[in-house]
This record gives sequence, structure tokens and C-alpha cells, in this order.
Amino acid sequence: MIRTAILSIVSLLALATPSPVLGDCTCAATKMKGGWCADCKVGHIASIKIESESLFEFLDAHGHHINPASIRCESCIAAIKVDGFCDRCGMGYVDRLAYVSTLTYSVAKGKQLDPSTIACRNCSEHAKSFGWCDVCKVGMIGNVAIRDKDNYREASQAMKKLLIANEMVKRCETCAVAIVANATCPKCKITYKNGKKIEPADP
Repeated sequence: MIRTAILSIVSLLALATPSPVLGDCTCAATKMKGGWCADCKVGHIASIKIESESLFEFLDAHGHHINPASIRCESCIAAIKVDGFCDRCGMGYVDRLAYVSTLTYSVAKGKQLDPSTIACRNCSEHAKSFGWCDVCKVGMIGNVAIRDKDNYREASQAMKKLLIANEMVKRCETCAVAIVANATCPKCKITYKNGKKIEPADP
């Protein structure tokens, strides 16, 4: 309930936010720092390309401001104090910003890198998608470096779901959102968990 209400507010705010002027491609910046290019109609999170605006908006790449006094969930209140994640509400908090997915929360805690500056061959290759380097003791989620292995592990699972969702966009955008949200597509009536369809139980 809490997460659904926040997502609705985020969507309304996104619609009210002025988009860049058409003809002004921002892909170079968004690929590096995350964001949506209105000219090319593509977004990037951790340099990973997203071709669905609905999916991009749902992921809430840069988080959103919250009023801590309005939070009633004890787990969220505790998470806000330590830049943690509330599993109950599916919300992460970094520097008093709220993130509605494990992926964007983990990316917010990581360090954005210019792939051309990465000297390690393994890390450079991982920056094209994701991977952990045992030599450097760092995980790459796109162009974002994450040094905490548990945080990287959670982010890599979320990235796998995003890559599956990216493929689903070609067939159904709402299914794509349902995949990353572990939810049911209202159009196709298909429920997803961990990137896979959940078959309906026998009557």
C-alpha cells in the first residue's frame, strides 16, 4: 500500500516535470549519470539503455524527496537513518532520498565511473552489463562500481530482471513493469516473480 501510493505520486510528478526540448539529445549525459532523453525517447540507468518511458519512470532512477515525519513504517524509519532498505515496503533510502527498487537504491549507493577510465580489463568488460571482479574486489552494475559484495549481489539480481523486462518491452510495456515490480500485468493478467511467470494454481 505504501509503495503503491508513493509510485502514484512519483508518476504524477514525472508527468509534471518539463522534458528537454526536442532536438536536444541528452544521451551522452544520461548514459553517464542516468536519465531520460526526450529527443531519442530512451533512458539510461547505470548506462543500461531502457526504451520504455513507463519502465524508466517506474524505476525512479534518481529517487525522490520524502518527509521523514510522514513515514509510519518502523522499518522505513530505521532504514532512513542508516541509508538502508525496507524489505516490507520495497523502499531504499540514500541521503534522505527514497528509491522504489533494489536496483536504483544499489546504484545510488555505488560510484558512477566513466568506462573509458577503467584500467582493469575484467571491470571494463563488466561495465557493459554487470559482474564481480575478484581482483579489484568490486562489482560493476553498468558503469556503477559497488564495493559491498552483498549489495552487489542484490543489485545484480535486480539487473537480471531489468534485462528481462527490457526484452519484454517489445511485446508488452505493462508486463515489463510487472517483471521488475514482481507484480501482475493488468492487461495480460500474468503475474511475475523474480523475472519469471507464476503459473496459476490448479482450482
